[in-house]
Amino acid sequence: MRRQRAALGGEGYAAIKHMAFHQARVFASGEHAVFEATLDWMLNCRMESRR
Repeated sequence: MRRQRAALGGEGYAAIKHMAFHQARVFASGEHAVFEATLDWMLNCRMESRR
């Protein structure tokens, strides 16, 4: 890990900037439910230089 950071010349991070849940259908029985859906997200990636 340290070698990889040194080779890149800094440190970076990724943060979720948007997330959306799109429900397709629900199965329910008594106290339990199952959700079928997709979860879409977008990342915000940034590299910070140590120089």
